[in-house]
Amino acid sequence: MRINYRRFIEEKFLIDEPDTGQLVPFVFRKVQNKYYDELVRDYDIENQGIATPVREQILKARREGFSSVVLALFAADDILQENPTESLAISYTDKATQTFRRRYRIYVTSYFARKEGFTVEQIQQNINILDDMAHKHLDADGADIVLAHNKAHFYCGTASARTGGRGGVLQKVLFSEEAHYPDTENMTAREIVDGTLRQVDINAGWAFRESTANGYGNYYEQTWALAVAGESRFKPRFYGWQEMYTPAEFLLIASEFTDKQMLKQEYPATPEEAFIASGTGFFDND
Repeated sequence: MRINYRRFIEEKFLIDEPDTGQLVPFVFRKVQNKYYDELVRDYDIENQGIATPVREQILKARREGFSSVVLALFAADDILQENPTESLAISYTDKATQTFRRRYRIYVTSYFARKEGFTVEQIQQNINILDDMAHKHLDADGADIVLAHNKAHFYCGTASARTGGRGGVLQKVLFSEEAHYPDTENMTAREIVDGTLRQVDINAGWAFRESTANGYGNYYEQTWALAVAGESRFKPRFYGWQEMYTPAEFLLIASEFTDKQMLKQEYPATPEEAFIASGTGFFDND
């Protein structure tokens, strides 16, 4: 079965608009369209789905919408699969975890609402419609979300809470802001990611790693370097601030930063700038 994930998402899903919080149709932005086209080109996901082994490592500027797109791909695939798939997202803060769970829930409940004939305007005027859809179409609606019609299971956890593990099977996994995962006495970023990846079949399944930079020489930077050198099966993708923001918008963003090196880390123009700017060295970074 061929699935045009982008068309399905744009026609069926609502998303919380970042400026106002209003629920609006999920229309891909320019950078999101570019990324989706690359997934189709490199993996043929519309024909292969989760049968093709997607391995992605994304280095990016802030707020370009990659986690939103990946979560939407997960939700669309969960809805359309006949089998009970397992999807996992790992964020780096509890707040991000709550945001991801809410967003995924909005995706699936807005799909069921639209399927039952509710318009976007009706949902915007009565958000309780989505709660009604959750009661009708979800077997679990909390930390775990389970779709009633096919038992597809989605879970989102926080890296600091030792989310991940070595048991079980996953078809889809997202490591969001991986460079910011904490290294603690109980669990390191390396253990979280490497252990969780072992739950995805080596010949199938989707694994996405996306992050802004967070220093030179840490686990994420090391894995990025391996991907760039062709020593990892993960495809390295870089999306600088130019992919999302106009020069005028970038100047406004820059005007709000007192630390210009931090600006380069959060809104880099090149991968080298992202990592070198965020490294802490004896000499001045410039």
